Amino acid sequence: MSRWVDDAAHAESVGAKREPKPVGEVLDTLMRSLGAPSAPAVAALFDQWPTVAGAALAASVRPIRLDADELVVVVGDPAWASQVRWHDTDLRRRCGEVCGVTPARTVVRVDPKRFADAAPTNQDL
Repeated sequence: MSRWVDDAAHAESVGAKREPKPVGEVLDTLMRSLGAPSAPAVAALFDQWPTVAGAALAASVRPIRLDADELVVVVGDPAWASQVRWHDTDLRRRCGEVCGVTPARTVVRVDPKRFADAAPTNQDL
């Protein structure tokens, strides 16, 4: 047996009037309640990653998570992990400029299965 609730009747019974909200607004509220950055900030990180990381890094480094504490990225080769660490301060600063969230640190994960590229050459660096 399924149970359906009339939102208007339910809202009146609890003394509140509820209006429908856009899904993006609800997700943003949920993310903030969990301590995550806003949905637009996270979208900006993924959409504008080449601007944040620069062309050379963006080709071999992928963001996987952002919050006020950490920017977590994945690379396919330890040499790229070294490059991320070398550019850590700039990456975090540009995250703040582009996304509005400046993480306290950058965490690098090496996962060769996620990338087909080889170690960086001298031209890449």
